[in-house]
Amino acid sequence: MAHIVPDLYDVFRDLPTLAPSDSDGARFRLFDATAVFLQRASMGRPLVLVLDGTHVADAPSLLLARFVSRQLRGTRLMLVLMYRDEEIERSTGLLDALADLVGVGDVRRVDLRGLGRTDVAHIVEVVTGAMPPEAVVGAT
Repeated sequence: MAHIVPDLYDVFRDLPTLAPSDSDGARFRLFDATAVFLQRASMGRPLVLVLDGTHVADAPSLLLARFVSRQLRGTRLMLVLMYRDEEIERSTGLLDALADLVGVGDVRRVDLRGLGRTDVAHIVEVVTGAMPPEAVVGAT
């Protein structure tokens, strides 16, 4: 995990430093360590891991998401992958990852649509305390 989060060396000073490696074995150990870390983190209370913008994710990141998703059975961890439909055609890696995930565990697709003008105005009013002008609500 310290390869992904180098700040862990500051917290856990006795961690061994490993030379970086591009081998499949090193990748498996890294993926497995990530999955175990997330499983342990979710033991105390449920954990939701949200990965936004996966339509632009690189191949190793998608491989990691696929690996972790296979390790979720029996855990209190939910993995949420967010992507833009209009961009998915350009990301063959994401298409492959999504196709692979369909047969793994409890996978659901939820389509999110944009908010209407009334909803946008309400959110801006709640956050700022003032009703926004129509020009602000209509801006995209």
